[in-house]
Amino acid sequence: MLLYLLLYIASSLLITSWAQAPAIQWQKALGGTAEDVPQSIYGTADGGFIVGGATGSNDGDVSGNHGGGDLWIAKLYSTGAIQWKKTLGGAGQEKGALIQPTSDGGYIVGGTTASSKGDVVGYKGGGDIWVVKLSGSGAIQWQKCLGGRSSDEIVALQEVIINNASQGFIVGGNTSSTNGDVSGHHGGIDAWVVRLSQTGAIQWQRALGSSGEETLNELGLTPDGGFIVGSRTSTNGGDVSGVHGSVDLWIVKLNNSGGVVWKRTLGGSGLENFAAVKPTNDGGCIVGTNTDSNDGDVRDFSTASCIWIVKLTSAGAISWQKKYFENGSSSYKSVRQSRDGSYIVSGMGQDNSTITSGGILVSKLNADGTEAWRKEFGIGSEGAYYNNEPYTMQQTADAGYVLAGANSKKTSSDIGHWMLKLDADGNKKWDRVYGGSGEDWYWAGCCGATTLGGYIYFSSLLPYMKLQSSDGGYYFAVATKSRDGDVTGLHYSPRMGLRADMWVVKLHPDGMTASGSMAAVTEEEVTNISKEVSAYPNPFSAQTTIRFTATENGKATVELYNIIGAKIGTLFNSDVKAGEEYKVRISDMKLAKGTYLYFIQNNQSRMSGRLIKNQ
Repeated sequence: MLLYLLLYIASSLLITSWAQAPAIQWQKALGGTAEDVPQSIYGTADGGFIVGGATGSNDGDVSGNHGGGDLWIAKLYSTGAIQWKKTLGGAGQEKGALIQPTSDGGYIVGGTTASSKGDVVGYKGGGDIWVVKLSGSGAIQWQKCLGGRSSDEIVALQEVIINNASQGFIVGGNTSSTNGDVSGHHGGIDAWVVRLSQTGAIQWQRALGSSGEETLNELGLTPDGGFIVGSRTSTNGGDVSGVHGSVDLWIVKLNNSGGVVWKRTLGGSGLENFAAVKPTNDGGCIVGTNTDSNDGDVRDFSTASCIWIVKLTSAGAISWQKKYFENGSSSYKSVRQSRDGSYIVSGMGQDNSTITSGGILVSKLNADGTEAWRKEFGIGSEGAYYNNEPYTMQQTADAGYVLAGANSKKTSSDIGHWMLKLDADGNKKWDRVYGGSGEDWYWAGCCGATTLGGYIYFSSLLPYMKLQSSDGGYYFAVATKSRDGDVTGLHYSPRMGLRADMWVVKLHPDGMTASGSMAAVTEEEVTNISKEVSAYPNPFSAQTTIRFTATENGKATVELYNIIGAKIGTLFNSDVKAGEEYKVRISDMKLAKGTYLYFIQNNQSRMSGRLIKNQ
């Protein structure tokens, strides 16, 4: 089939206001009639997505459940259709799953297992950390149970990339075991770090702690190839010294071989309850927590609870520290370094007496710890939102920030997924709550509890979630109990009780409702050619070809936009047949060097991609 179509170029471009939240490009409820909870989502090199979580289902999208709860992995095309899926586990309970793409085109999966059959080999007892390496098509390449006869829980998993080459994997968690793979255990609960080769063999392991409880919160790769561990502690002895009282932060720097380079106890006589630690470009790290101390390392304390940020040097010394939102009750949520060397901090609560509690607090800090700006969202005049809780905050391609969180407008059972976009100066560009009338938010898929210093903590995996896709759009995965609003395709009836689906949503880039009047300037050839949405060559100089398969009978359009959302033109506008494959060749267009976005609308189906013109 050969079609000749007119290419149109906008004679007057109208750029949509940044204040308008992106529309949903596609959404997908994944799972069966039991509980299905996502833990992680990443974009993949082919423009699709990899989603990991826990499932109790054995119907709907889920098959091959081994019994109890299993890990469940779904690879999605860029259109949201399922490319392949994998149920991992045994007859016992598996919880998780952390998943990330690996440099060889496959995936690394981490969870916790209580099984000794099915996919699980080498179970030690009491609950083990379970690491599985998958190929790009979802086949198991190797799997490894890590732990001993007592409880072992995963918290962090990452491929170790040094000088652009894979050096295996680093695993972080907590252990109560004194045998099996664990040696050097100090008593109670230790933070536990394990280095694996590319084939899953243990290269080294390190139990870090005292006779009390040390619970690992975060683990990161430092620029020199070492590792930084963020933990909590309340007991002197063993590896731990200098505890100030109650619960302190405990930061440990390891070298590439697992040796302790330095360790640092941070806090005061009060409570520091979460050791969020991220490596920084200078070889040090940035640490975030809550504090109610006014002594020890904590300076200039003013009220009962506040967010405390500490910058450590590469040698573990305090470079600077600062408390934020100290004039009201607040709770720490995240800190990370921006590309310009500054830091972005998020939390929840209130910052002054004129604003009611329940808002999201955001602050940008300069490299020296001075405050560049401070903002509050979702509270007071910002709207009738309350019970806001941010999960994660990340920098976007335009040097701004996107924040994902939970938001309740009406009742505790009406919780939606809140996306908030800021520019580089902290000004709100848009926000929107996505979901339906039920609960639509991130639930941790791996939970346990520990008592530390007289306090009860729920030890849960943090969301492993990237938020911006390669085409400039946004995406997320949360649990949903809704079957209305933005959510369609739920697999269970609300009458069935405690149930949820994984809900994966792809949003358009900023400004994708831009429009303009058109005038014909050239001609494009369209033929049936490809099974997937793609563009080749990409990057390109003179010409490239966009390929797509029609998913529905009816009208299809292919439109081209620049990176800020201004529409360049309509490349294709014609009737298509479901299952037929089309190619749109772009040539002789006077496009400037830069990034462009193309969007394919086929009735209710939407697809998208990114083009890069390199000269």
